Amino acid sequence: MYKKFTKGFTLIELLVVIAIIGILAGIVLASLGTAREGATDASAKETLSSLRSAAELYFGSTGASTYGAAGANTTTSGGVVTGTTPLCISATIAPLVTAVAKSAGGTAYCTVGVSGASYEVDVTLADGNIFCVDSNGFAGKPSGTPSRTITAAVKCQ
Repeated sequence: MYKKFTKGFTLIELLVVIAIIGILAGIVLASLGTAREGATDASAKETLSSLRSAAELYFGSTGASTYGAAGANTTTSGGVVTGTTPLCISATIAPLVTAVAKSAGGTAYCTVGVSGASYEVDVTLADGNIFCVDSNGFAGKPSGTPSRTITAAVKCQ
């Protein structure tokens, strides 16, 4: 007598299940990259918002109610700072600008206007958009590229 066993899975059934799991894993990993990019952008935006508060404290602590001497600094994602603008290299602001540059993976720009009465800090985010904060209270995507040049009234837009 011949007995036929039908317990278990065939090779085809196992391969189909493995293929489905592989496809689902690929979808999850693809969306994880997008979520990670969004998280780094959110981190940079939050740091710039903190920087705005710190800049206002710096403004009040100078005694002259200015953001210091005019100038323009850049900070790379590696933490290399060029420029000597007092606001941008101060002990409270410089670490924030460096953190923004690192989290965005690019260069952060910090500019103080001619009279020391205005500033702007901006960075290009991972999604390609520029995020900017300035002494006028603006925080967001400017309508164009910030000038990043020393003028009488430095601002994001």
